[in-house]
Amino acid sequence: MKKRLLLILIAMIVWTGGAGAQDAIPTLVPPTPLPTTPSPQQDALRSQSVVAHLQTNGVVRVGILMNEPSYGQLDVRGEVVGYDADLARVLAEVWEVEVEFVQVTRQNRIDMLLQDRVDMLIATLVHDRSLDDVVEFSNSYRISRQALMVRADDAAAALQNMVGRKIGYVIGTAADEAVQAWLSTTGQGVQAQSYYTIDEAYRALFATEIDGIVGRLGHLRRVSVNNPEAVKILDEPVVLEPFAIAVPRQDVAMRNLVNRTLQYLVENDTLPNLHETHFPGQDFPYDVLPVWDNLSENGPKPAEYATDIPYPSEYRAARIVFSEDRVLRVAGMPELAPDAPASQQRLLAFYQGLLTQFAERWGARLEIVPGDPISLIESGQADLAVGVNLDWSLADRVDFSQPFLMHGDRMLIPTNRDISGFNDLRGRWVGVISGDGDSEARAQYWIDSIGARINLFTINFEGNIPTTMFETQNIDVVFGNSLRLISHVQADPGRLELTERWYTRKYEAFALPRNDIDFRLLVNYTLQAMLRDGTLANLSQPVFPSDSDFPMFDYWPGSNENLGLSFTS
Repeated sequence: MKKRLLLILIAMIVWTGGAGAQDAIPTLVPPTPLPTTPSPQQDALRSQSVVAHLQTNGVVRVGILMNEPSYGQLDVRGEVVGYDADLARVLAEVWEVEVEFVQVTRQNRIDMLLQDRVDMLIATLVHDRSLDDVVEFSNSYRISRQALMVRADDAAAALQNMVGRKIGYVIGTAADEAVQAWLSTTGQGVQAQSYYTIDEAYRALFATEIDGIVGRLGHLRRVSVNNPEAVKILDEPVVLEPFAIAVPRQDVAMRNLVNRTLQYLVENDTLPNLHETHFPGQDFPYDVLPVWDNLSENGPKPAEYATDIPYPSEYRAARIVFSEDRVLRVAGMPELAPDAPASQQRLLAFYQGLLTQFAERWGARLEIVPGDPISLIESGQADLAVGVNLDWSLADRVDFSQPFLMHGDRMLIPTNRDISGFNDLRGRWVGVISGDGDSEARAQYWIDSIGARINLFTINFEGNIPTTMFETQNIDVVFGNSLRLISHVQADPGRLELTERWYTRKYEAFALPRNDIDFRLLVNYTLQAMLRDGTLANLSQPVFPSDSDFPMFDYWPGSNENLGLSFTS
């Protein structure tokens, strides 16, 4: 009997071995690659940019998930479809290279990039701070969120209404991390129950075993698609999820190529249209993907970028944070005369308040360095510079922080006038302010765009706007940078207001040493802390119009500590 069983076992082994040697049966179901063995982070610095591979081979290898509906999945023809896939294709089209999709998993995608098996990741990857030590991220191209779904008849309208109640989540997912972060901060008193699948959690919700489910917005909508009227998803996010493209760390050429192309796709409406196709009715995140000055009308090409990687001679974060005498050297601070216009005085006060916050949060002492701000950053004589717009013409000399202030051209009008723009000003007078750059040419551009005859009048002094408009009546409106107009609206709100339209948008940021990634991260984490606790919006009140919502600049989830500093308020 034992001999017979042994023969049967041997036969089974031979049969299964032969079957394994045969070609795999074709299938439209995406295979699930096993995670690669995690490799330790290498200390050796890269000597060449990924851009070199694009230039040499004419192919960009894109790591992508193939089991994430709406982002990346195989269709019935075996083609990769979704927002991430379409984004990869349009990037490759602009770069005039072929796209090669490489399937990655949530477990191995970072290793695939670190091992140079892909050139970049467009893989529903949330820019989490825990990954900043190993990869570099582009600007965010999509903002999703971990949300809370409850039954439609539930009275809950905000997360705080869940105290003393029970919520479910899928174990081992981003929802798991979001729930743990919520419970450790503002979610005390909320009970959490894990499930293996979202379908299991959904059944538990309607069995009244739990009161809500935390999950990615798209996942919640899919699980409830057959009965959407039975649930509601709260507007308040458990945590925002900024999706970004990952490239090798400190590969400044590849990062700039990706970011500049993303902005090019925003400027020509390609990316917003793709977003609307895949996420109809959801707002495109313009605030986290600002278009810099001097973008160029033509899409960037890999051949325009150097393939070497310039590393900084000094890493500022370590010097500032770990030295006994913490000194933050600042360039770009304007020196104003006592009779300087109100707009300049307000902007200077904003810079001073912003830098004071940095000094206090870092425990540092400010040192103002006079001179050309960009040259001072390049030479290493200053650590950061204020008063600089995000500008591609400077990208080979400095890096930039994320923006902290938006300004641009607006129209100042008397209140209760039926004026919404240049179309309502035919045959009338538009004032422009002397010293406001090329404001006359900017106004003329919009006049020419509608083929109208509109007169321009130059106001010699910014403070003369009310007199010129109401007493001498030489003008009907004023067109110019919002920084020049805000003080008049705030000083005389009964007579003056801004029209709704922003004709242009410009973004101010800190100029920083090129490719000093750890210092740039430290600066951005600090700005994000100020954004989250309301400090940045409060500081901006004198320089940002009160009729507009303060921009929702990028905020990345993750630890609130870096280099021994805490960013919690």
